Amino acid sequence: MPLDLLLIDPPLSMTKRYGHFALCGGKSFQNGLAYIAAVARREGFEVKILDMEVTVLDDASLKEYLQTNKPRVVGLTAPTIAISDAARVAGTVKEILPDTLTVIGGPHMSCAPEATIRRYTAFDVGVVGEGEITMLELLKLPNPLNGNYMEINGLVWRNSNDISFSKPRELIKDLNWLPLPAIDLFPELKSSYIPPYFSVKRTPAVTVMTTRGCPGKCTFCTNAIHGRVIRQYSLDYLFELTYMLTEKHGIKEFQINDDTFTVNKKRVMAFCRRLIDEKIDLTWSCLARVNGVTLEMLELMKKAGCWQICYGVESGDQSMLNSLQKGTTLEQIRKTTAMTKKAGISMKGYFIIGLPGETRESLKKTIDFALELPIDDMALTIFTPYPGTPAYQTINKYGTFEEDWDAMTTLNASFVANGFTRDELIKINQATYRKFYFRPRIVLSYLKRMSGLRFFLIMAKGMYGLLSTLFIKRKYFETTNQSAQ
Repeated sequence: MPLDLLLIDPPLSMTKRYGHFALCGGKSFQNGLAYIAAVARREGFEVKILDMEVTVLDDASLKEYLQTNKPRVVGLTAPTIAISDAARVAGTVKEILPDTLTVIGGPHMSCAPEATIRRYTAFDVGVVGEGEITMLELLKLPNPLNGNYMEINGLVWRNSNDISFSKPRELIKDLNWLPLPAIDLFPELKSSYIPPYFSVKRTPAVTVMTTRGCPGKCTFCTNAIHGRVIRQYSLDYLFELTYMLTEKHGIKEFQINDDTFTVNKKRVMAFCRRLIDEKIDLTWSCLARVNGVTLEMLELMKKAGCWQICYGVESGDQSMLNSLQKGTTLEQIRKTTAMTKKAGISMKGYFIIGLPGETRESLKKTIDFALELPIDDMALTIFTPYPGTPAYQTINKYGTFEEDWDAMTTLNASFVANGFTRDELIKINQATYRKFYFRPRIVLSYLKRMSGLRFFLIMAKGMYGLLSTLFIKRKYFETTNQSAQ
């Protein structure tokens, strides 16, 4: 019996994703594909998921897999740096199964729909926005390859030499309508997936989402898929998901990847109390805004198993924060990080260098701020104007931008702000990592986190990756700091 739907996460090498930090990188299952599969399966369709980062197939093996399953529809997802990889897989699908509909979705597609469909002819249609209902309606077409796409919201496709769009797809208002994600269609979680090595305390660990949408207006980010309206899974739904992951799959840690997990303080505290009351053996981390927490909430989060909070600091220069439309202040950042330390929760800070309008003085302020704050981990990226973000529209006024989708990793300096060079930004990035991580306080914090042989081996591999990347003799950091003074 032919397969109705094959969902594919295309191959993306650690080197391409993480650059010099490849040995420190990790892999998580695609939540988006899991929900699309669950919705389609609930409607009676036969679905499979092929994660090509885990199930490695050469060209011949992929062709054999396609011939065996003969899916009517193939859906692929991709961030910007993997869109060409997705297109190559789609090209193989069209070669072997020319009557199969190839559908591209995911963050890049929602941000650059017309450019993507024009560039990659192996994609028949693209999904813009949330994909669960759109994909379901495509599956219900008698002939998906030759359907009336104008009747299905959220689609873009080639129409002769033109690009056609249907009406925008409405957001799913009630997330509880979604079935639990079809995690069973992925390879075994415990052996196949682990987040980046420096972001976990216990394994096995997975990423989860408890909300969709973000009201933020940050110029470097986009709300193209889930919009600005925050929608939340109910606590009952979340705990059904928690029971499935902990009891059935043996998961010990969650990385909660919501943009706005702490925005609803009552919900966060109710979540924590239930974890405590039910004595669930779970550690977890989350993202939060520095203006979205209180000491009372932090102390309860700590008691409920939260070991790390990731804050988007971005810059140590207030004028840069204002230009990014972060809506935060340096004083808020200092106050919140001190409060989080008092609650006993580890912290990771996200920082960006090479911003539009960046000067050596503002860059030095960011580096000094990162070293001043009581954070335990740091992610320092080089500003990248992704398609669909507000910054993308005017970026050429502020520097040189090489729009190579394959190289837009936030570590390659595809955008170089006026007054800097690409090589200089990369060297400053590496030197700052060295200066941050090889301090006694940080090294000791990692030693304290080690528990068990498996975690020791994970951390050893990550540390080797960090060392091999960062211990290169550099002089740019020192000369840059001197020129900024």
